[in-house]
Amino acid sequence: YTDYFSGRTNTNLYFKPSIRTSLLIISRIEDNWLRGGSDFTPYIVWRYIGTPDGVFIVLPGIQQANEYDHTKRPWYQRAIAFPGQSTLAAPYLDAFGAGYVVTLSHTVTDGNATNPEVLAVASMAFTLPYFW
Repeated sequence: YTDYFSGRTNTNLYFKPSIRTSLLIISRIEDNWLRGGSDFTPYIVWRYIGTPDGVFIVLPGIQQANEYDHTKRPWYQRAIAFPGQSTLAAPYLDAFGAGYVVTLSHTVTDGNATNPEVLAVASMAFTLPYFW
């Protein structure tokens, strides 16, 4: 499978055809996130990247339940409803013990100015103390 994802072969034995494109998009965002910190880093609990075809990455890595569908989450749906704009989801209790968090999301598009196609939604969940 690594040859397929790296582009060394077009033989795809197991994955939906769109997965390779989604992973290439996500890897660019993920590389940027992993490179450096910022003044915000102590307040960032999670960083998410989700695509319309179901690819979903969380940093730091955790195992999601199989039934988890990021496209149904308020942070994802709000970003899709307002492409090209930064959106905030209402505070919610984090399922993994971080307390109440607020998620900032933004769409990643193909760059078409007149009719942009959403390729992914990139998000960060902040702890509530960040906003005090």
